[in-house]
Amino acid sequence: MSLLPDMYGILQGIPTERIIKSAYFKASGLAPEKEVNPARDNCGVMWLAPAFPASGKYAQELLDVVKPLYRQYGFDFSGCIARMGDRTFYALFGIFFDRENTQESDRAIELYQNLVEVTQKSGYQLYRSGIPYWNCGNTESVGLINLLNSIKQTVDPEGIFAPGRYGIFGRKRKLKYATSSKRTREYTFGSHRTI
Repeated sequence: MSLLPDMYGILQGIPTERIIKSAYFKASGLAPEKEVNPARDNCGVMWLAPAFPASGKYAQELLDVVKPLYRQYGFDFSGCIARMGDRTFYALFGIFFDRENTQESDRAIELYQNLVEVTQKSGYQLYRSGIPYWNCGNTESVGLINLLNSIKQTVDPEGIFAPGRYGIFGRKRKLKYATSSKRTREYTFGSHRTI
C-alpha cells in the first residue's frame, strides 16, 4: 500500500525516485541514493502500458495473454493494474534486463515487441509507449485512427508535434490498410504506412 502514491504518479507520467529505482533490478550495481538515472547507469528496463475497460474480466484476459510471454522469454513477470476513473484500468508491465548481456537484451526487445503485438491483437490500446515504439498505435481500429487523425489534422495541420507517434499522422493520404481479416483496403489517413 505504501507504493500506491508512487504508482499513481507514474501512471500519470510523474515518476518518483522510489519507482525509478526499480530499473536497477538487474543492473550490475546498486541504485544510487540520490540522482537516480537508469539511462546513465546502463539499466535495462522497458514498460508496456495498455488501457482497458474497468472490469475484472478484461484484467484477467489481459494477464492471461501477457504472463505466458514473460515465461516464454525467461523473464520474471512484473506488473500492476490501477483504476483510472470510472471506466478505465491502466496496466503497467515492466521488463527488467541486464543491458550488458546481449542475449538477454535481445530477448527483452523480442518480448516487448510480442507484448505490443499480442495486446493490440487482443484489443488493448496502449495509453503510453516508450520512445522506440511511439509509432505503435491500435491500427486495427480504423474508426479510432480516422478520428485521431482528424483531431491531429485540426490541431496540428503541419504535423509538427510528435509526427507519427502512436500511429497518428494527421496528414491525409490514401493508404493500404490490412484489416483483421487480412484483406487489404484503402483508407484515407496518415502520411506514413502504419502496418
